[in-house]
Amino acid sequence: MRSASAIRKDLEKSLKALLGLITAMKDVADWKLLYADVNELVKAAKNSNLPEPKNNPPQ
Repeated sequence: MRSASAIRKDLEKSLKALLGLITAMKDVADWKLLYADVNELVKAAKNSNLPEPKNNPPQ
């Protein structure tokens, strides 16, 4: 079984590739709404601050 870190790295790589595709297609009429929605989600994620877990010891 793969480690969580390896899975996370693959997921991040795949999400960046998908975001790149959506960004490249943003000027195509059928992709504009998808780009706008995804762009808002990305902005919200960048601006969010997750609280530190209180019961999780550092690893």
